[in-house]
Amino acid sequence: KHDKIPESVAEQVRDFIRNNSFLPKDEAPPVIKKAKKSLTYGERADLCQHPVSKQLFSIMERKKTNLAVSADLCNTTQILQLADQVGPHICLLKTHVDILDDFSLEFVQQLTELANKHEFLIFEDRKFADIGSTVQRQYQR
Repeated sequence: KHDKIPESVAEQVRDFIRNNSFLPKDEAPPVIKKAKKSLTYGERADLCQHPVSKQLFSIMERKKTNLAVSADLCNTTQILQLADQVGPHICLLKTHVDILDDFSLEFVQQLTELANKHEFLIFEDRKFADIGSTVQRQYQR
């Protein structure tokens, strides 16, 4: 269902590790625990205390995706086009408004409308320890 390995293969791997681990004689072999049941995004949303975390997990559950897109583009038209194209398939769009040539409040309103239309969150990435080209653009502004 989720492209996970079957339990029989996992048990073979655990057996291999148990049978091929070499420890000093006075140490006990490590305990290999079976993975706990994974929670669905909806179950994780129910456990969240913070409203933004709850909202993100809820979106991920409804849309069946955890895909986030980084919109490291330099003009608002490109970002709006990208957001409209990928919006139905993502849960989050990451922006860097400090590298935009034409940032405006109108852009914020348009992007917010697309986020509402396609149901994704907007994450403004404010750090100065990013990949080289992004940092260079940030400092050039």
